[in-house]
Amino acid sequence: RAFVIEAPVTYEKFVAYAEEVRNRRVQELRKRAGFTDVEITRFERLFEEHDLTRTGFLNGEEVTRLVITLGFQLKTVEDQKKIVAQLNSAKKVAADQGLCFEDGKVDFWVVVQLLRGLYRLDD
Repeated sequence: RAFVIEAPVTYEKFVAYAEEVRNRRVQELRKRAGFTDVEITRFERLFEEHDLTRTGFLNGEEVTRLVITLGFQLKTVEDQKKIVAQLNSAKKVAADQGLCFEDGKVDFWVVVQLLRGLYRLDD
């Protein structure tokens, strides 16, 4: 939604406007989990490539393929448990941010949160 500032601009109106801009920016950064535009675009492309049913959601097999494509290892039971734990955490983060629209399903924004968690573990 566009910002409308009515003249004259008082100090209080300016502060309220600046706070609204900051809040929107923070919300957008949280949604993107700190990833750049280039990274988000890359993840969108990968998501679309792995969404074989074209539903806008990934099933377990599709999520597995996507994380393997990005170089994450799923060779051991421990690796698999880490992914499941990160996926559950990503679902919660996405839901808390109002990004998840189908309870329990893995949409693009859940994948973004999943990848943030996995990259943190990998660092």
